[in-house]
Amino acid sequence: MISNNVLVRANSKIFGFPQRRGGGDIHDYAESTGGEVLSAGNDTVGQKLIELINHLRTRYTVAFVPSNTKRDGKFRRLKVSLAAGTQQRLRGSGSGDLAIRTRSGYYAAKK
Repeated sequence: MISNNVLVRANSKIFGFPQRRGGGDIHDYAESTGGEVLSAGNDTVGQKLIELINHLRTRYTVAFVPSNTKRDGKFRRLKVSLAAGTQQRLRGSGSGDLAIRTRSGYYAAKK
């Protein structure tokens, strides 16, 4: 059996969070992993579920091949953004808010 302390240390190492006995802030985890947190009370949970489902329906997946081919187990940071011209076109089109949610990086697994 794995203790909670081991999991907290592992999560802290993987995500770069300071070690906390409580496991950390869910918003920090969501930001690092590309997730989303929606807060809801008893009276708004249904609406928030619909909002979350709509967000899932409009997601896209992007893949890439890294230029650094070393398999050394090190963490590689990633940043995904739209080109400035694309951002301007989207804002001008009135298509609404745009959110890019990604992990902060990945580990280049050792062979």
